Amino acid sequence: MTVREIDSINLSVKKVLFDNEDKNYTALCAEVYYQSKNIGYKKGQIEALLKLEVFRINARKEYSKVIASTEEVEKLALAIDDYYSICMAKVHRGYVYLYLGLFEESKNTVLSASKYISLVKDTAQRQNINVNSYFILGSIYDEFEDMKNCIYYNKKMFEEANKMDDSNPGKLNWMLNGSRCLVVAYINNGQYKEAGYYLKIQEKYITKNSNIFDLAVYHKSKAQFESKNKENNRYYLDSAIHHFKEAEVYAKKSNNEALLKYIYNDLADVYAEKKDVNNRVKYLEKTNSLKDSLDIVRKRNLQEVSLKVDEKQKSPETFSKSNYPIIILLIALAIISFWVFKKYELSRNKSSISDIKITDNFSEIKQEDALSISQLFELAMSNDPSFYHLFLKTFSGFDKKLLEINPTMKVSDIEICAFIKLNIDTKQIATIKKMTVGAVEAKKYRIRRKLNISSDENMYIWISRI
Repeated sequence: MTVREIDSINLSVKKVLFDNEDKNYTALCAEVYYQSKNIGYKKGQIEALLKLEVFRINARKEYSKVIASTEEVEKLALAIDDYYSICMAKVHRGYVYLYLGLFEESKNTVLSASKYISLVKDTAQRQNINVNSYFILGSIYDEFEDMKNCIYYNKKMFEEANKMDDSNPGKLNWMLNGSRCLVVAYINNGQYKEAGYYLKIQEKYITKNSNIFDLAVYHKSKAQFESKNKENNRYYLDSAIHHFKEAEVYAKKSNNEALLKYIYNDLADVYAEKKDVNNRVKYLEKTNSLKDSLDIVRKRNLQEVSLKVDEKQKSPETFSKSNYPIIILLIALAIISFWVFKKYELSRNKSSISDIKITDNFSEIKQEDALSISQLFELAMSNDPSFYHLFLKTFSGFDKKLLEINPTMKVSDIEICAFIKLNIDTKQIATIKKMTVGAVEAKKYRIRRKLNISSDENMYIWISRI
């Protein structure tokens, strides 16, 4: 291939990124990369690698290859002063960390691109870096349920997209993305008027777009809005179900299991409000089934990424005798930390024995229902889909009391509270839900904030009183 042929193919693939069809161009991009490498054409290599990264990120697979690719792009781009590609490589790595749940790594990686962005002369390129960065940062704060920062970055994304030239093929996509993220953020923050405003903007742009994924996302956000539109729509729950079902159809067509999981979880919430137990259990089972398969993929991707990091750390050039003093210091700190931890555990266990007794948690349960407690515990430990429904049947009004404190409590939040009510510890919850201990701790922290439980109050004692 000549340089002209390579540039022509890269340009055609660039258009495909905004195409409505789901096509696999990975083989073509790989071929362009190797042909560019053979003739020493760095620009061709960089563009082919960046496009490969986008396809893999969108497919939610081969994350270890994406990370390796972004590192190669940075080296190649630095050699030819291509600061835009350096920034985009960092952004792509930020996406990988985001989807793996490594939020701090994602945030730091994206922010590290800021020192190069001022060196990018092309306005459209700067805008592309910005909208991607704002999307990632908004998503991270959404995960932490920090709605103030989530809304801030989603607004920045929307405003940056609005500045894009109408000829930019990415403008429509980012206007939809920005308005959709703001709809969801404002709903979660209880600001329904603002959510309605951005929903109308989303509806304006969705008529110009036939992308299956965007249609799925539109119907999902419309359903979320309708589920809270009680004052203006007598049949608000039926409207929500209609749009969730539409979202389900498009999500299936786009083969997006992650989106389907969220749709099913939200549908379960709506059916719970309708007091339709059968459909609620049905969609909770669908949610758990998808969650299990997605967790397997996520863990495999995490292992691949971790192995890559371990290989780097174990390479000869990264280890020398000069590391020995540091290692000795770390061992000493570990011993001290272990001693302090054990002392803390001992004192905590003493207080736990006196303050939290399994029988105290169930003081409101009648004696004839005592058998159901052991059954509930067994159902919880086996992650049985019927656990949640049976728990609420046993502890009547438990979810309502929590929702009275904070109406934004999700089914997943209440389920964690149910585990806590049964005195199930963090490690056990992690095992049951196939989560990391850190993810459970983060979830408990967000619930603590939602329920206004002070940091010096024992969460298990607090929930035992609900």
